[in-house]
Amino acid sequence: MRRTSTYLISAIIILISFTACGLLNSCEMLTPNAPESEMPMIDTTEKFNLIDTAALPGVIMKTEHDVYPAGIITIKTFWENESTYTVTYGEYYELYKKENEIWLKVEDISAHPYPSIGYELAAESRNEKVYDISARVGSLNPGDYIICVPYSICIDDGDERNTTQFVASDSFSISEHK
Repeated sequence: MRRTSTYLISAIIILISFTACGLLNSCEMLTPNAPESEMPMIDTTEKFNLIDTAALPGVIMKTEHDVYPAGIITIKTFWENESTYTVTYGEYYELYKKENEIWLKVEDISAHPYPSIGYELAAESRNEKVYDISARVGSLNPGDYIICVPYSICIDDGDERNTTQFVASDSFSISEHK
């Protein structure tokens, strides 16, 4: 169930990025295998949502658990970089909650900006990162969520240096019980 949900979410992100190109410098995307009828709709009322951007093949972020109890304060993630690029990510993330088959962005209630910290994840390596949920969005109600974290790679070909942005994401649920 979780793997199917993750594949569906990945397919949606790739599909939307393919049509809108998101933050990517090119629109060369993989074609998703999931039928369109199985994909939930995504709220695109805002100009830009991280959920609309694709991931670099080989870079994966997974939450520690598929289901968290009500009242969680943090979410621990595991990053895996099987690409040939060094990946840089930071403290910034966005959460989306599924409401009536539509993914809606969870409002950030913090009055403070995210720290400008860059964590590097070398090619062929792994890392852990804990995101403080309570400080940014408060208490999460029971339901299905996606955490989206932007990351970038830098390509320096000697003449020009290009940075391309991607998004890692994973789904999880909040149960009604603590």
